[in-house]
Amino acid sequence: MRIKKLFYIPVICIGILSSCLDDENLDLKNFPINQPEILVQGSNDDKNVVATYLSDGTLKLDAPLTRTYVFRFKASPEDMTVNFEPICSNIPAEKVVLSTSEVLLTAGETDAVVTVSLKDDDFNFAASTLEKEIYILGVKANAKGFNMGEESAESKITIEKEAYCVAVSLHGENQNSVSFDRTFVDGSIEEQEPIVYNFKVMLDKPANKDIAIQILTEGIAEKYLGNVTVTPNKIVIPAGQTSSEEVTWTITNDFLLEDAMPATFLINLKLGIETEDTTVKKEGENSISITVMKKMLNMGAVDVLPQEWNMINKKDCSAIELSKFSGDGSILFDSLTGGNASLYCSSWNLPASFVVDMKNLHILKGK
Repeated sequence: MRIKKLFYIPVICIGILSSCLDDENLDLKNFPINQPEILVQGSNDDKNVVATYLSDGTLKLDAPLTRTYVFRFKASPEDMTVNFEPICSNIPAEKVVLSTSEVLLTAGETDAVVTVSLKDDDFNFAASTLEKEIYILGVKANAKGFNMGEESAESKITIEKEAYCVAVSLHGENQNSVSFDRTFVDGSIEEQEPIVYNFKVMLDKPANKDIAIQILTEGIAEKYLGNVTVTPNKIVIPAGQTSSEEVTWTITNDFLLEDAMPATFLINLKLGIETEDTTVKKEGENSISITVMKKMLNMGAVDVLPQEWNMINKKDCSAIELSKFSGDGSILFDSLTGGNASLYCSSWNLPASFVVDMKNLHILKGK
């Protein structure tokens, strides 16, 4: 019995040694460098955000700045520690908020998650920078553990902020377009009241300094510009405001008396801008178009036809474009019509007009 005990002892020892050799054959030194894949949740991988100014001077972003980043590692046989640091260019570090500064991944865990945002989700600190600017916001991850890469992993977004620029424009009725009719009768204008148009000068966002406005009138002879009145005569939009008080532009009818011919006048009102604020565009965004149509009303009844009229061959003459008239226009050619032919216009439809086509050039002397 004693001999059997000695025989079995070496066999047991061999088994123990064999088990230790199996463990030593695990080739852990060839485990790949554990550099993470970075995923961004809920952003469609959009890494560019644009910031534009609203009418009140605040900034609007076309996408949220808050991002949740997932640093996905390969499963490791050992625990690892992931430390996070914010990435912020042109953004004060105290305004950047990380949901965590450190994540411990136990062996086999793969995802270290961190959310990056701005304090109170407020980007308006950038509104005071009037020039165009680029901002960077993101996070950097440094991992320590088995076979980790030495380089930090990082992900970030770029925020492009537009320059603060103030546009000045005119705002009147009918989309800044209006038409006036004036009737010329016996050397004067039948409508005695002047031509008047009301509007305001508007800014698309507040300026930082006062803006002085001039209204420039184009389309009439310079000698009649003295008949133009702008009220108030001094237009100022104070800093921080976006509108002038109502402006009244007025011109008398004198420019219509230059001659006794019908005419159409196209008048444009444009802006003259004076300010020390460099963010204000020096040219106005638009203008006001005023059309003045000068019509003639020089018809009247005569007892005796002029001799020159009787000498004209009116066989091929015709009356066309009868505006507000009814009846037979050919009665205008005296003996060419007979019976009860007539041409008439009701007084409440005046002024009215028609065109006489004489076919040839004739010279008549009127009284």
